[in-house]
Amino acid sequence: SWKQYRHTGDNYFTITLIMLVLLFLFQAPEVIKERMYDYDSNKYASDAQISGLDRDSVVTAQKEDVKTSGRYIVYIGDIHDQQSGGAVASWCAYSKRYVEAYKRIGQCRVLKHPAREPMPEAVVIDAAYIDVKKDTKSLERLAEQGITMIFCGLPNLQRLKESRRLQNLMGIRAILSDEVQVQGIHLFDGLLLGGEKIYRLDDTMEPSKQDLELKMPWCQTAAGTKTYMAGMMEQPVKNEQFPAIIWRNSFRRAKIFVVNGNYISGNAGIGFLEAMLYETRSYAVYPVINAQNLVILNYPALASENEEAMKRIYSRSLDAVYRDLVWPGLSLTAEKNKKKMTCMLSPQQDYTDNARPDPNDLIYYMKLLQERQGEAGISASYKKADGFIEKLNQDQIFLKQEIPDYRFLCFYPAGLSDDEIRQAFNHPLLKHVRTVFADYDRSKALISYQNEKVTRQCATNEGWRDQTFSENLRLGSIQTALGYSCVAVDCNQIADPQSEEDTWEKLYDKFAGGFSTCWKAFQGFSATTLAESDTRIRRFLALDYTEQKTGREILLSMDHFEQEAFFILRLQREHIKTIRGAEYTQLQEGVWLIEANRDTVRITLEKEPEPVYYE
Repeated sequence: SWKQYRHTGDNYFTITLIMLVLLFLFQAPEVIKERMYDYDSNKYASDAQISGLDRDSVVTAQKEDVKTSGRYIVYIGDIHDQQSGGAVASWCAYSKRYVEAYKRIGQCRVLKHPAREPMPEAVVIDAAYIDVKKDTKSLERLAEQGITMIFCGLPNLQRLKESRRLQNLMGIRAILSDEVQVQGIHLFDGLLLGGEKIYRLDDTMEPSKQDLELKMPWCQTAAGTKTYMAGMMEQPVKNEQFPAIIWRNSFRRAKIFVVNGNYISGNAGIGFLEAMLYETRSYAVYPVINAQNLVILNYPALASENEEAMKRIYSRSLDAVYRDLVWPGLSLTAEKNKKKMTCMLSPQQDYTDNARPDPNDLIYYMKLLQERQGEAGISASYKKADGFIEKLNQDQIFLKQEIPDYRFLCFYPAGLSDDEIRQAFNHPLLKHVRTVFADYDRSKALISYQNEKVTRQCATNEGWRDQTFSENLRLGSIQTALGYSCVAVDCNQIADPQSEEDTWEKLYDKFAGGFSTCWKAFQGFSATTLAESDTRIRRFLALDYTEQKTGREILLSMDHFEQEAFFILRLQREHIKTIRGAEYTQLQEGVWLIEANRDTVRITLEKEPEPVYYE
């Protein structure tokens, strides 16, 4: 009948409408993504971000600034060595402090003309340059002037044992043994960011993880000292009798810090030095970079290479391994830990075979990176080619054909010499590069300029393996001084495995586990790509500042300020009440990250409430 026909027609219409709605719901997001995202451009490539910021804009404290800035350090030792001298030089450069270096303490101007010379914030001493017999009196004179001293190691042990006066100055009650073996190291809460750490092996750890020095002189500290780090021993030795590694003594009007070991060395020492100065005051405020990077080297693989090994290990091709296994794991870990990825592309490794990179794979990964606020850079890595220039030529042809408008801002030299890097910068593929990413090198600055226009930033940790204890301690020191870290993983290790330890499953377990533990304490810092980090590094190096505390107010004034600047504020028994000219985030108890959006910041403090005790 007509009614039945109309009813059936209504049903067909309703079903059709529902199908169209479902089709729209499933297809619309993809269509919107295609229209909203421009996968062929790098959103971090705005020239306005770094206008005028190059190597000439770097600010370091000058001698004539000493009296006005108050940021002035005296160093006794060789400022050009890679140990404590390197740590002091880097720390002073980053914190805009002027440093005067002498080989002997008797040459120090503040000793010769104490009334005429401005007082340094501290005298940092390489103990190898101390003559116990001759210099103890000079050290006592510095203490009488109230000058903080930091001993980067112990002087000649036999001479020290014979000098009761120097032991008293350093806060040593007794030296029980020239050398003792400890089972672990205990870093107490309050010195470095990240809190308390115990560096001691348990049954689940590889022995290679413990790479800290476990043999040291057994120094027992005197009454009234404060210990920040100590060696751990088995009972019946009491905790207070454990060998002290870092401690502070009050001697006359001065604070004396002593380091029993090689901990003030290169980049690993900069945070310790900054933290020690904070321990002499009620507060500290100093600039940081505020950048946390995750760099994936030589990823993705766009050509099917090393097929035999991939089929044997994974039963699939290399591009399928990267797409089905590696990308889900990397992106999940990055998302879980709120990190951004910078992928340093090397479209292929063998430029002499017939395997060519797949354009569809390139577009696929570029879309994924764009959706996850990531960034692509260029890697110079290759296995077979007629030199790195030929490799760049081949990459140029492929990339400019598929993503002609993408501006690559980051470059990984992959072992090229400085001369080769200069040659590479003349290549058109790298004409927009503004930062070079380098592997960690303890002999070189962590952040600097590669040339007049291009910055250089180093990895702080390698993510495919478990972090050793010394690397974890170094990370805490760098985060304390700079608010910076850069974790790197090299996917060539997956594409060309040398052992079973190079399989994806084992590498990923270490990678994901390291992120969930080692970096958890530093989640308050910003996740950045290398280009974002580059912008912050330029602003950090170009910044100059003064700070002054009057009553309950800290006034922070900046020169060469551009858009934003970041500072760490550490307070003892106070907290922030109000702040003008900045936003702030609490990183941990007593520590705040200040994000200045104006060149003058006023911070009003108030006292922490007194604890109430109940009987």
